[in-house]
Amino acid sequence: MITLPDLNIASLYLYIRYQRDAKTSGEIKDKSMLERLESIAKMPVNKKDELFNVIDAYLRDFKTSQAYTH
Repeated sequence: MITLPDLNIASLYLYIRYQRDAKTSGEIKDKSMLERLESIAKMPVNKKDELFNVIDAYLRDFKTSQAYTH
């Protein structure tokens, strides 16, 4: 099980938000994503930081592009 300190919540916020419905409280429904997050949680801190920096950049760019298309 993944605990909140193991996750970079800012990086995963959009994914979790779109994976839940009105009756759940942020539960991740995509099993493959959950397995990936569990693997990431086991990585050394420096590797997690590198990975989350890349994810943050992609999410930032995605949000920026969405802001200009809506």
